[in-house]
Amino acid sequence: KLLPFMEQDPIYSKLNQEKAGTSRPVRFEEEIFGPEGKWIRSEIIASYLCPSAAVDPYLSGANPLTDRAISCYAPSLGSQMMNSRGGWCNDYPGNVFGTGPAGHGNEGRAYRISGLFARGHWAAKFRDITDGTAQVIAMGEILPNKGDHHRSGWLHFNSLWTATAGPVNYPVIGQGDPGFAGPGSCHHYANWQTSQAFKSHHKGGAQFVFADGSVHLIQETIDYMTYQRLGDRRDGQPVGSGFQP
Repeated sequence: KLLPFMEQDPIYSKLNQEKAGTSRPVRFEEEIFGPEGKWIRSEIIASYLCPSAAVDPYLSGANPLTDRAISCYAPSLGSQMMNSRGGWCNDYPGNVFGTGPAGHGNEGRAYRISGLFARGHWAAKFRDITDGTAQVIAMGEILPNKGDHHRSGWLHFNSLWTATAGPVNYPVIGQGDPGFAGPGSCHHYANWQTSQAFKSHHKGGAQFVFADGSVHLIQETIDYMTYQRLGDRRDGQPVGSGFQP
């Protein structure tokens, strides 16, 4: 729904909203866009790609006509409960303030969501941001090769759910990265506490859009509790000295 505000009306107008959530005969994301028969989900949106992110636009295949084009930006669940895969790692479980008890944001009720977005079920209105729009993260940078869901692209319903629970730029070993993190490691690209967290290739931090529309580089050395307060829209506590908007 951002597309019409990004001069991408031709793509948006091809999306059949009535097919969202269905699978046949043609899925929502498989509508044809362009004369060469490219699926909409395969369309590279230049504004969704960070120039500093050294990742291929297609991470889940090699066919530019049908495979999913990525996004380097994702909406924020905030300080949400983030269960790890199979109990692999529990260093950053989230839900620090008790305001985001729904695991991975799988809810449609506002009182169970910490940030501005749920996992596709709900999104905040300005009235829901009681901590103030200048103090709450709306979206941030991601590195899609470091998340088994993030790599599924900008149009996949189960791709971009991302929380502040994991620290900024947590060192996950992703697709194409040197080294190996076996199952059970906090550094594995499928450990959701840390893989579905905000990251960038910017030195020392990542860029975030706040609910008031401002953009800030948040340092990866930010105090963890300060970062959680920035993720939560209604924790009711002062942000602290670790961040100056």
